[in-house]
Amino acid sequence: MSEDHKTDIPEFLGELDAGVFMNKLSAALNDVSQGVINNGNKGKVVITFDIERLSNSVEEKRVHIKHQLKYTTPTPRG
Repeated sequence: MSEDHKTDIPEFLGELDAGVFMNKLSAALNDVSQGVINNGNKGKVVITFDIERLSNSVEEKRVHIKHQLKYTTPTPRG
């Protein structure tokens, strides 16, 4: 990415996992929220992006972005 190129975040997120990532995120947020409501403990949703230059060429100005979604849902036992 060049400095003059801004990432369209909704479009970017919508393309992850061939369009399935947003559904996964929605399900995680819903599950964790429901667990918090039902059990009173805190929950957590974490999205991680690992970003590295795509090639050794600085002129290309492209990056590879790996993503990961993790979440913790409270349960009656903690």
